[in-house]
Amino acid sequence: MKKASEIFEDRATIEMAEAAQAGDAAGAQSAVHAGADPNAAGKDGVTPLVYVMGTTVNMHGLAALVVSGANPNLPSAGGVTPMSYAARARSTDLLRLFLKGGGDANLREEEGLPLIGLAAREERWENVEALLAGGAEINAVDKSGFTTVMRAALGQQYDRVAWLLDHGADHRPVSLSGDSLPAIAADDPMPANHPQYRWKQHVIGILRAVGYNIPSPQTSN
Repeated sequence: MKKASEIFEDRATIEMAEAAQAGDAAGAQSAVHAGADPNAAGKDGVTPLVYVMGTTVNMHGLAALVVSGANPNLPSAGGVTPMSYAARARSTDLLRLFLKGGGDANLREEEGLPLIGLAAREERWENVEALLAGGAEINAVDKSGFTTVMRAALGQQYDRVAWLLDHGADHRPVSLSGDSLPAIAADDPMPANHPQYRWKQHVIGILRAVGYNIPSPQTSN
């Protein structure tokens, strides 16, 4: 773990980062009042938020930085933002903190994947819910033209597909490769004893109800 003095040059910023790392909210805010920049770009573009997340993930310290104006949307040199890190996290606490502090729920991670898609890929469904509550576009597409609901279907997570449809996901988008939610569900040879089979049937029922002529599901043994 590198010391703050190895990342930042300004003395006040070093003190702010050290205080935040230690969970000393008062000390971090005092350093800001003394001239520290909560969005300073240190070595490799590392910001104070990125630095603290890469060391202790101290929520008190991170909250102090956010309150002091740290921007959770700023990327480091590698393109990783605090928001994309939070979207992957096991707990929603960090994501909720950043959203409250101005985090952009529609930000895209370094490879162009919408944060909602990133959270879904990591199976962080509470983070998906938090992002939607924070204004994320549920039908945002990735660089291949897939939406989150389509990716959930590809992963045979039909309970999540049903949840996303219930919360406004569109069943109509078609990816660059020609895939669509109805086609994915129809072509999925899920065995009848699969834990998600009942949910797949439910999703197909939803799609049939809006006009899709989907044949009885194919199953594999």
